Amino acid sequence: MDPTKGTIQQRVRILQAAGLIEKKDATGGYYHITGVGRRYLQGELLDEEREGLEQFDPSDI
Repeated sequence: MDPTKGTIQQRVRILQAAGLIEKKDATGGYYHITGVGRRYLQGELLDEEREGLEQFDPSDI
């Protein structure tokens, strides 16, 4: 499966809006995982982080 550039850009925007990744710098196209993103992957979200992500609606992006 080969995702298109548009598909990847859309997914990146969603992950960024959810607070799971953030731009590394203003000039490049590099991102890094946030603390929330890391805790999400490890299954260790704080209650308020979990609630925020449960309320997050990617269709608004």
